[in-house]
Amino acid sequence: MRVRSAAAAIVLLGAVVTATAQPYPTQLIRIFHNYAPGGGVDVTLRELAQKLTDTGWPQVVVENRPSAAGTLAGIATKQAKPDGHTLLLADLTSHAVSVSMIAHLPYDPIKDFAPITLLWTFPSILAVPSGHLANSVDELVGHARNTSGGLSYASQGPGSGGHILGAMLQKATGAPMTHVPYRGPAPAIVDLVAGRVDFIYASYASLRQHVDSGRLKMLAISSKQRIKELPELPTMTEVGYPDVYLDVWFGLVGPAGLPEPIVGIVRERTLAILHAREMSGKISQQGWLLTTSTPDEFRDLMRREIVRIGKVLKEAVTEGR
Repeated sequence: MRVRSAAAAIVLLGAVVTATAQPYPTQLIRIFHNYAPGGGVDVTLRELAQKLTDTGWPQVVVENRPSAAGTLAGIATKQAKPDGHTLLLADLTSHAVSVSMIAHLPYDPIKDFAPITLLWTFPSILAVPSGHLANSVDELVGHARNTSGGLSYASQGPGSGGHILGAMLQKATGAPMTHVPYRGPAPAIVDLVAGRVDFIYASYASLRQHVDSGRLKMLAISSKQRIKELPELPTMTEVGYPDVYLDVWFGLVGPAGLPEPIVGIVRERTLAILHAREMSGKISQQGWLLTTSTPDEFRDLMRREIVRIGKVLKEAVTEGR
């Protein structure tokens, strides 16, 4: 009996060794994400996929899986075979915010995925209409305290970066502020330009044309450090609000159980492309920051953000912000 068991174990071990010895990748690679086609994230990810293909890999394709709850891409990746041929563009929403916003999230952001690397992040800009009386964060907070009913802030929707940062500012200052959610940044910014809301936190890419045309003015940035594209714009920390910070992050993950050698291959190939001048320049032009990590660093970031953002959103819902 023991001889048969030992023989079976040897056969099984041989099969495992043969399987892992096969070159990677051996077939088309799919990268899922939650965004609609044509946006900055989609376009940039497709450029990365094409450059991965150009290195000699079988075709790397991007598949859009947008949905109201933003979970379809995560579900598809969770259910895929962990062989490196199905990957996911995970982000702040799918792997941190959704834990607090979706009652029965159909995946566990930590247990159901294998982190590979962060790719890029972007901070948000605190902006007001050009005609607004506030020319600084302190003046904005002062207006909120001295205006009957306080001020209103637009966001890209419940649980968005704009919502989270607005709630953080309200908590940090204690000033009355009313959240006005929209379906995406475009309609929110239209109403901001028209003066129907008082301020917004949004990406520089979303705000740039309105800032350049003089219809909006920027007061501060949500990152911990200033960015080279906007060297004169102070951070929220510098103006006295160190707890009001948030970088929207994006990174690659695979299904849980993805072998470490494959994680290493994908990460090494991806980082080489991202750090090349052409790709890093395009990322910088959008006001994004090239931000990479080890798998462990990426996992730790997710864990921290789930707790930190969850607390902010819970308090915001409790207090009606």
